[in-house]
Amino acid sequence: MSLRQNRKRSSSSKENYIDDPIDLEEGSGEFILNRKKKNEIENNSKINLLLLVVFIDVVGVSLVIPLLPYYAKKLNGTNEDIGALGSFYGLLQLIGSPIMGKLSDSLGRKSVLCISLGAAGLSYFAMTFSTSLYILYLSRIPVGLCKQTMSIANTMVTDLSEVKARSKYIGRVNTALGLGFIVGPLIAGMISQYDLNYPAYISVFLYIIDLILVIFFLPDTKKKTSIYYTN
Repeated sequence: MSLRQNRKRSSSSKENYIDDPIDLEEGSGEFILNRKKKNEIENNSKINLLLLVVFIDVVGVSLVIPLLPYYAKKLNGTNEDIGALGSFYGLLQLIGSPIMGKLSDSLGRKSVLCISLGAAGLSYFAMTFSTSLYILYLSRIPVGLCKQTMSIANTMVTDLSEVKARSKYIGRVNTALGLGFIVGPLIAGMISQYDLNYPAYISVFLYIIDLILVIFFLPDTKKKTSIYYTN
């Protein structure tokens, strides 16, 4: 084979490598760059889906939180009862936060995010059946212990993003948080005048949508780990 034919074949192969990144030899510079770009695009799509999950979650929360005092008043609660209801939630968060953090490392982020969203939906649905302050307090237990959506979302963003882009994506998570708190109370105020439970029903529906998105479309960023004991 002549030198000219070799050069032509080499040039043709190089063009194929550029047009089709899959044909690049593993370990070559172009292969690494294309693989890195592909991973970045995939991670961006995961983060965008996560932002949607956060937005829906915050809308669901902010549909219900402004109405808690009205639930307490409806059940003949005092101002002290309203304050204690908020403090009770804070205490539950204090207990549940480290537990959920450990579970996210052992079970995976996705599993714990599903637990968080499911617990919130369960609590807000149970709240609509409150016939006394005690039941209202009980309805706050699942969401208080398990609701760590923002912490898990920020952890997933950290898992998916490079260090130089991390602050940008965390800022977007906070933007989704802010937008959710704008939309949720506005909707709650408009529809609660018809029935106090309507916002809670919508909240439960939103959490069902969130669970579907996470279970079927959001990949895990950290697989569950196994612990081995040795003598």
